[in-house]
Amino acid sequence: MKSEHQIQTEVIQYCDTVLARKYPQYHINKHLKCQYNMGHFAIYAPPNGGKRARITGSTLKKEGQRRGVPDLIMPIQQYAPFVTEQFRGLTIFPGLIIEMKKPKGRTSKEQREWLAFFESQGYQTAVCFSAQEAIDVIEGYLK
Repeated sequence: MKSEHQIQTEVIQYCDTVLARKYPQYHINKHLKCQYNMGHFAIYAPPNGGKRARITGSTLKKEGQRRGVPDLIMPIQQYAPFVTEQFRGLTIFPGLIIEMKKPKGRTSKEQREWLAFFESQGYQTAVCFSAQEAIDVIEGYLK
């Protein structure tokens, strides 16, 4: 069984290769006009999780690291049409937030609270249990 780290690494590799070519408008170099070829698609992982020395953990906590923050953040604004009995229009999502889990993994209380907060701010969120599931969510969001 793959670890959460291995699954997330596959997702990032896919984004930096396939999606960077498929959606060049979301390639970091295009927007920053970098002289260096960073080669990054507009998705990132905050430095949460993992085992650290107590002093490092204390330092990161003071710097603002928070328990339960989602694994992947894609700050790409998207519009989705919606239709109700009374209205037609567009929903604006400021970005996509993904919590990665290994198969049969479960979200913590803090992770569910962060996901609920991001949803309340208009973000699309997902909990994904495989690299392919996360890739499908990202591709669906970008269409």
